[in-house]
Amino acid sequence: MSVNVDRGGRILVSFRMERGRPPLAFTGTVIASEGGRLKADVVSEDGRLHGPMYISVDDRQNVNSITLEATDGRDRLRVNWERR
Repeated sequence: MSVNVDRGGRILVSFRMERGRPPLAFTGTVIASEGGRLKADVVSEDGRLHGPMYISVDDRQNVNSITLEATDGRDRLRVNWERR
């Protein structure tokens, strides 16, 4: 998993998948930041799924967890990722 946020608030989050599968990537904009929590409005790389993503970070900006609930209006994708 990787998270990149530029100074303008643009975000790219990519999740590694099992062998042979391309990464699952989302891009968007950070719309809120409070303490150690970011909220971003994201869309999948293929443009089909969209929704809010919440990212929890520690004092050094290391990602602790990511929660996403994305939809295309019919299907839903939920992602809950936590650092081990």
